[in-house]
Amino acid sequence: MAGIDSILKRIAAEADVAAEDILGKARSEADRIRAEAKEKAVGIGEESARECAQDVEETGRRYASLADSKKRQALLSAKQEMIASCVGKARDRILSMDTEGYFGVMTKLLRKAVTGKDGTLYFSGKDLARMPSSFAEEASKIACEAGGSLTISKETRPMNGGFVLAYGGIEENCSIDALFEERADALSDAVRKILFS
Repeated sequence: MAGIDSILKRIAAEADVAAEDILGKARSEADRIRAEAKEKAVGIGEESARECAQDVEETGRRYASLADSKKRQALLSAKQEMIASCVGKARDRILSMDTEGYFGVMTKLLRKAVTGKDGTLYFSGKDLARMPSSFAEEASKIACEAGGSLTISKETRPMNGGFVLAYGGIEENCSIDALFEERADALSDAVRKILFS
């Protein structure tokens, strides 16, 4: 979490610098307008000078409000990028696991997805090539415990990882990408709580 704290501090510092820059420009613009207003006020009298001063103050408030809004937007954008990065890294970590770890995750996914019917499992070509024989045995055991059976197809599917579970004409997409997309909001909320609470 030290790396995330460091990133958050850097983002906050960058947002503060950006906000200060915007405020500095706003102050410079307000000073310029104020100077122009004072010059004009000499020629048009006290009432006009008061009106110009009010305009200058309002312009300054608008610029300050704009700078504050931009700072909040920058922080929100940085937080959203961090959340997306964390979720993406979790997805990538699963996909880059060694064979044993990866198929351990696939076993857990299969336990949640399997039903008591006879079905077929489809994998990507990469996963099919590296699949340990113990996984096929475990998949069969899991299906049997649920009251059904599973066959691992030699036919492959174009996916980044995970599997497709087919029962008759109905397919359940349990690819890693589909699972992360399906749970995107829940994952983002969980990461948000860890990072920003």
